[in-house]
Amino acid sequence: MTGFCYVCGASMTLATPLGDVVPRELCSQCGYIHYCNPKVQVAVLVSDGDRLLWMRRAMAPRAGFWEIPGGFMELGETMKQAAVRETFEETGVRIAPGSLQPWLVGSIEAIDEVHVIFRAEAEQATIAPGSEAQAAGWFTAQEAPWADMAFPEAEPGLRQFYGELAEGRFGMHYAEQQLQQLVFEKVL
Repeated sequence: MTGFCYVCGASMTLATPLGDVVPRELCSQCGYIHYCNPKVQVAVLVSDGDRLLWMRRAMAPRAGFWEIPGGFMELGETMKQAAVRETFEETGVRIAPGSLQPWLVGSIEAIDEVHVIFRAEAEQATIAPGSEAQAAGWFTAQEAPWADMAFPEAEPGLRQFYGELAEGRFGMHYAEQQLQQLVFEKVL
C-alpha cells in the first residue's frame, strides 16, 4: 500500500494522522496525506414507454451478461454528465442531462464504491452499442434478461423500478450491500 509521495517523491509510511482515526499513507518528508476514498459509479434507468434500456457487457467483469448502462465518473465531470456519457458510450442512446432524476443512492462496502442511479426517458430509441457493449436492447419487465444479469443482486431494485414505471410514480431509494446481503429501501 505504501509507495512514494505524489508531491515530493519521498517514501510514504502508513500511520494515523493527528486528529484522524484511520491509518493513511503519509509522507515522512513533506507531510502530504494520501486519502484513499470510494469510487463513484453512476447508472441510468432509461425508459421508452414500458421498456428499459439494457446492455450486454463486452468487458470484464461479467462480460456477456446484461445490466443497465453505467460506469465510473471521470475527474472534472458531474454525476449527470458522467451518466449521460456512459449511457451514450455503451448504447448510443442520447439523454438530456436536465432530464435525469435521482432514483437510488447506495454503496457497496466490500469494493469501496458509491452508486448513484438516475432515471430518464429516452430522447430517441435508436441503439448503437459502443465498444463496451456486445449488444443493447429495450426490454419490458417480462422480456428482461433476468437469468443473464451481470449482477443478480441488482434484480430487486430493477423489479422495483419496473413497478414504479408501470404506475408512473417514482420514489427515491437507498441501498447498501454488506457481506453478500443487499438492503434496499424506499426513502421518499
